[in-house]
Amino acid sequence: TPEEKERRKTLARMRFKAAAKLVIANAYWMEDEGEEFGEDVEKNIQLISKKKIYKSELTMQERSILNTPAKLRTDEEKQIISRAIGGLKCFRRYPSNVKRQLTAVTYFCFYGPGRIIARQNQVAHAMYFLLIGEISVKERRFDKLLNDYVDYEKGPVGHGTMFGEQALLHNLPRPATFTTLTPCELLMIKRDDFDLVLRATVWKSWEAIQVILNSFTYFRNWSEVTKRECSIVAKTRSYAPEETILGDSVGNFDSVYFVTKGSCYMIENMILKIFTEDGKKKKVELYTSDDESQRQASEQQYMTLSQLVQKYAAKS
Repeated sequence: TPEEKERRKTLARMRFKAAAKLVIANAYWMEDEGEEFGEDVEKNIQLISKKKIYKSELTMQERSILNTPAKLRTDEEKQIISRAIGGLKCFRRYPSNVKRQLTAVTYFCFYGPGRIIARQNQVAHAMYFLLIGEISVKERRFDKLLNDYVDYEKGPVGHGTMFGEQALLHNLPRPATFTTLTPCELLMIKRDDFDLVLRATVWKSWEAIQVILNSFTYFRNWSEVTKRECSIVAKTRSYAPEETILGDSVGNFDSVYFVTKGSCYMIENMILKIFTEDGKKKKVELYTSDDESQRQASEQQYMTLSQLVQKYAAKS
């Protein structure tokens, strides 16, 4: 019948799109398939770097299923996806029933370096989980001193990061532009599926942030509107023992951190002068720029505060 023919054409188009997406998603890893090391040193380094850094967390079969339209996935395929994404870092926060529902509405995406995933001020149509790679986050603001718009780097985000959910949750435009710095694998959830599966869970997390803000005296005199806006842009994250929250090339330097649970060391990295007498430490003084010539003459006597902490187990 004409209806059956149209349905078959629709399914054929959907399958072709899924196949095309699968080819694009795997082109990066397949382009060097079967290549061996040769005399070209630069090419050899590229081969080693690609295989070492960008190792997918998903198998070819799992990526293929995630590229298939949700309504075409069989129960067996959903079980395969459930096992695959259930153990991923970005999904550990969700209860089992939510993870089961995600198997039917999650899609796989691959972007090469330099691709814009979400642009600032655009309407949000999806949220993302970053499995592999690194993404730059930039916010364009108007600088009154320069009388022009300036891009502010909000820090790169790495694997295991979720982004885009706040724009969907509060029906807001994108707050920043997200651009891939490296080849990236992502899982995408569309707006309608987010409303159906994740909205309630994400809303509870947002309410928990509001409770945390109200527990700090720092926010006591803030208006309810300001605190609500702060809750929209705030995120929670857990850190393992001995993990650096903010330091040299670590953390988001455009953000403020509040410790909501647990304790941490705060170490300011300063250069110190160590004065010794008869091989024993006599005193310690802070190094200043005026001491440059003396520092060069006795470089072995200098160490940073963090080194002192390690050596003497001092707590700051």
